[in-house]
Order: sequence, then structure tokens, then C-alpha cells
Amino acid sequence: MDPNNVRVAVSGLRIYGSRGPGAGVARALRASGDFTGEIVGIAYDTHDLGDHGDGLCNCTYAIPYPPENTPMKTLWDTIEEIQNRTPVDVIVPTLGAEIAGFTAIAGDLERMGISLCLPGTDTGLQESRSRFHQTCRDLQISVPAEVEAADPEIGDDFGQELQFPVILKSRFDNTIIAFTPSTAEHLLKIYSYDWKHPVSVREFIVGDRYDAVALGDGRGGCIGAVPVKLISFTGGVDASAGTTASDPAILDFIGSVIGKLKWGGPCWLKMVRRGHDGELFLLRIIGGFPEWAYLSAVAGQNLAWASVQLALGRRIAPLPSCSPNMFFMMDSGDIIYSDEGDRGFSIGGAHRRLTPGQPNGRVDRGAAGQ
Repeated sequence: MDPNNVRVAVSGLRIYGSRGPGAGVARALRASGDFTGEIVGIAYDTHDLGDHGDGLCNCTYAIPYPPENTPMKTLWDTIEEIQNRTPVDVIVPTLGAEIAGFTAIAGDLERMGISLCLPGTDTGLQESRSRFHQTCRDLQISVPAEVEAADPEIGDDFGQELQFPVILKSRFDNTIIAFTPSTAEHLLKIYSYDWKHPVSVREFIVGDRYDAVALGDGRGGCIGAVPVKLISFTGGVDASAGTTASDPAILDFIGSVIGKLKWGGPCWLKMVRRGHDGELFLLRIIGGFPEWAYLSAVAGQNLAWASVQLALGRRIAPLPSCSPNMFFMMDSGDIIYSDEGDRGFSIGGAHRRLTPGQPNGRVDRGAAGQ
């Protein structure tokens, strides 16, 4: 059997509004010269438009929304139904809200023959700003000074811990800059209803913003990393345009972070490089892929395909450095399809849809896989 002839299920296919990384991951798999299998789309509703992309997915199934709203057994039952109809080898959950649910049933999935492409590091680093900050300090990873404001009453001594200006950041990534303690207190009072508490208050570092997608082997090694210098942002938070960078200092910093955390699997790093001395600071690390995941394949490091191989237990040598000065811009376009009866999805259970024009016989699984 061809070891590259595998069936991979990918989630996070939304390509409008709050865009998901799944379409970029699927495109990267298609772009690999080695991958010869099928891609199964995992969607939450019929308007996860990445599913409708030309030749992106061989078929698509609807699954329940992440486990905050759905009992874990419902997720398990749905995956089991998918496996009975269209056996998959690897599931790549690309949304942060999915990680906990798939991690909880990972053992059952493994016994079913399904490998998971999940971050192999404590996800508490992503869920708790204070825990992330303390862990980085303990491991001597440079991070900006940060405190948590438990209520809007900052007080006059707040400036003793941080120098202004500061960034106010909610747990949902809403951000705003405050230039004085009185302004910060005023803004916290205004936004406290929407943001809830605690709100992270972080030192504002003047410099260039960088993001990176990287892949760790879980033993301290970095298989690959594609850093991007950001040019513009969506909503002031995430990258909407940027260019790949090959600065050895940035690559060394990423490798150091992956090594100290012993990160396993894909991750998305957010960084800032201070203008006056060039020091790099880690702002956040997120398990999984960014929305621009396809860029890694174009830049010479197909981290999506490497992640699938890692999930299958294969050893992967460090990848060659990525190509510098590869420009990307997040784009949107019209996707037009006929919403006919055979496109119906059932959120309570799996439902298959074949993508028109896309061959479905690339993986020989017998009748169960048809």
C-alpha cells in the first residue's frame, strides 16, 4: 500500500467572517507532491464555504458544534458514523474550540484506527494568559510585562508594574491601546461589560510584528518554521498581509521556544521585535495552524503534510529553510453553487456530500469507503 495514500479529515473550512485555517491546510495537502490520498471535509453548517472550493474536499460531513454546546458522546457517535461510511486515517482539527473535545476522545479514536493531528503540549498555555506568562518566565522565554486587571479600578499604583502605553486585551483577543493609567481605567469601565474580567494589561512594545507557523516534534526539535513579517491586520489583531522572512535571529528564537516548551505538533506563534534593540518577544502561542497555512507550502515547507506524517508516527527530518520574500494577502471571492437537495446536512449525525467533479476512488477501501 502507498504510505502517502491516506484519507485525511480537516475541519475549520469557513472562508468568510471569522475565517478558519482548514481551507489553507487542505490546499497545502493538495499542493504536496507526495500526498496521493483523499480529503474529507468536517463542517459545522452548510455555509462553511471552504467545503465548496473547487476540488478541495472529496466529500464532506457535518459534525456537532464543539463540546461546550454538545455532549462528548454526540461527537464520538458522529465520528464513529463517519468512520463506518468513509474510513479516515487522520483527523486534523484546526479550530481551538475543537481541541478539548478531540483530545478527550483521542484514545477511543486511536483504537478505531484514527490518528489525531493535535498539539502535544499543555493547552492551558493557550487558555490562561497568566499561566502562559508564568511558564514563559520560568523557561526564560522573553515575553512583554503583563498583569491582570480583576476590575476596572486600576488605582494610581498600577503604573508601578507597567510602563505606559499599554495594551488592554480580553480573553477573546479584543485589543485597545491606553496611553495613561486614567485612560486605561476609563476604557476598562467602558468595555468591562462586553469583555468580562480579568482583562490582561500588557506592555506595549514599539516594533515590527511577526507571526510564524511551526511544527515541533514533541522532543524539543523544530521540524520547520515559516516566519512572516506582518504588513496589515484584520480587525487590528490577525494578519491580513505579510511577507516571509528568513532572518536567522527569528528562526533561532522560534526554535528556542519550541525546544523549551517541547512542543509537539503544529503551532502558531505571535511575536514582536522591539525597534530600538531588535529583541524578540513572544506574545502568544496557539496550537494548530493560522488562516494563512497554505503559505508554508508555497514557501517550501509543507507543514500541513508534515503534520499529517507526524500524526501517523513517522519520523521527519528538519525541513530546509523557507523561501524569503514570499508575499501573501488574505483574499475573498465569490463561491457559487446550486443548493440542491443532496447538499442537506444533519447536525445530529453525519451526512456525506461528494464534491462535483472531484474523483472519489483515489483511496481503495472497498465498499465501506464508497
